[in-house]
Amino acid sequence: MVARVRGPGVAPARCVPSAARHVCRTTAARAPRARPRHRPPHPPARRRAHTRTPTMHTITEQALIGQLNWRYATKKFDPARKIPEATFQALMQAARLAPSSYGLQPYAVVIVTDGALRQALRPHSWNQSQVTDASHFMVFAVRTELDQAWVDHTMRVMASARGVERASLAPWEGMVSGFVKGFTSEAAKHEWSAKQLYMAGGVLLTAAALLGVDACPLEGIDPAKYDQVLGLEARRLHALFAVALGYRAADDKHARAAKARLPEGDMFVRL
Repeated sequence: MVARVRGPGVAPARCVPSAARHVCRTTAARAPRARPRHRPPHPPARRRAHTRTPTMHTITEQALIGQLNWRYATKKFDPARKIPEATFQALMQAARLAPSSYGLQPYAVVIVTDGALRQALRPHSWNQSQVTDASHFMVFAVRTELDQAWVDHTMRVMASARGVERASLAPWEGMVSGFVKGFTSEAAKHEWSAKQLYMAGGVLLTAAALLGVDACPLEGIDPAKYDQVLGLEARRLHALFAVALGYRAADDKHARAAKARLPEGDMFVRL
């Protein structure tokens, strides 16, 4: 047992037995301790710029499947209903955040807001009413020039987003540049770019369903005519498909049709 000498004004120590030893405690405030010698504070650790701490939010399995069952390729939109700006901004971000191989995102999404342009596109879309009646209309286009200049651009974007020097990305940049230079033809490059673009379209359609926004993907378009109407060639873009977004009309009979999908046994293969 360790004895402690009481100072003036300090209550007697009360010894509390414990399994290991007797611990002495005072029943009044202890005398003030000597102030520790001042130490200069450590300089704050350098933090890498633009770090982020993503927050994960989840929905229930039932809610997810429910929304995917709710969605369908809307054939008739209500022209009077418009998507709120905040909701559309979220849909834009969903498409922007879609994954792409090497992070190259070799595409652009053209948001057609001009009513006259949408009217001009309709004859080149099998006269589908979604082109003009939906709240928003987006054309997904691949880049026709996927070259070192585009690699340089994406590397600058990556360096800025991660707060690092461009030189630190040299090994990664070399690998990406080698991949782009490895295409044996423009057709092969176009096919690869199209695959990346379809992933962005899929993410957009899923995000729309989760936000309760109706959508209709349209492959039934004349890409060359779309390029001509929208002036995409000058932008080094080539239209591939479109997505109409908005809210279904109350009398769209397709909304009540049962969703027909392959059974799990035909869809999934477990090995």
